[in-house]
Amino acid sequence: MLGRERTGHGRGLAIACLLGLLALAAGAQDHECHVFGYVSDGAAGSDSVVSELCWQLRLKTLPQEPAPERESPSRDGWGIAYFFSPPYSGIDRPILIKSGAPACEDDLRWLAAQQEVSAFGLGGRSAVLGHVRKSSYGPDNGALPDPHPFADSLLGRWWIFQHNGHMKPDTLLPWIPEAFLEQHPLDYAPIHVDSEVLFRYCQYEIERLGSVREGLRYAFHRVKGYDDFVFNICLTDGDTLWTAHTLSYTPFYYGPVADSLGWWASTAPPDGNASEMDTHHLYWFAPGGFGAASYE
Repeated sequence: MLGRERTGHGRGLAIACLLGLLALAAGAQDHECHVFGYVSDGAAGSDSVVSELCWQLRLKTLPQEPAPERESPSRDGWGIAYFFSPPYSGIDRPILIKSGAPACEDDLRWLAAQQEVSAFGLGGRSAVLGHVRKSSYGPDNGALPDPHPFADSLLGRWWIFQHNGHMKPDTLLPWIPEAFLEQHPLDYAPIHVDSEVLFRYCQYEIERLGSVREGLRYAFHRVKGYDDFVFNICLTDGDTLWTAHTLSYTPFYYGPVADSLGWWASTAPPDGNASEMDTHHLYWFAPGGFGAASYE
């Protein structure tokens, strides 16, 4: 165990619970989002690497994409997030670009988003997240434009987060104190997106323990104790890319860029040298190196 179990304030979420059960009954466990994360120190900023990561995500949205067992195309929207690099004076909030259309059918906006990242996000120390969605939980049983990546401030910095997998929001919500949610309100309520609730729970544990690494390890250890909770995540504050892998039927890969001056992590890896993450492990990537720790 990484820590003692704690409980927060309860709340009635009958509608969300019902929708979650219906989603599972309809095969939510077969759904599949795909994600990538990228960080570099500026010298390694690479249009070609980010473009290839985006291309591999786009392939996952094609209706005819050959897929392993349990995977279906990620056609419920896409999102890309980045930090201005070099920074713009007075603007520290990340930039989020989202669409409700499949990336493979939204080429003008999809390519424009990549061009924007290239022009404004790779001029120095860089962090980029990308996501293509196959919905499970959320308003209208998940039928909303892709809400990933999510953004919120914590400990004086902005963070962006994305997730693929599934879990029940009504299980996670009581773990987050009401006072914390008042300071970090959910964008999607009263029917919740499971990924956003997971983000808030991770934020709470980071703040409570005063450490990103230990906060995430505690959170993921607790979450993985539920058999029907599975996840791959990317989280970044613009300097370090944090990832976690507890989704056994979707491998999560990573690799260096320019002699480890940059790193990528993706469920849809580019061709070339790729290492596979260990299950139930937290990884962190920063220019110059990476580390990993179990949250079993």
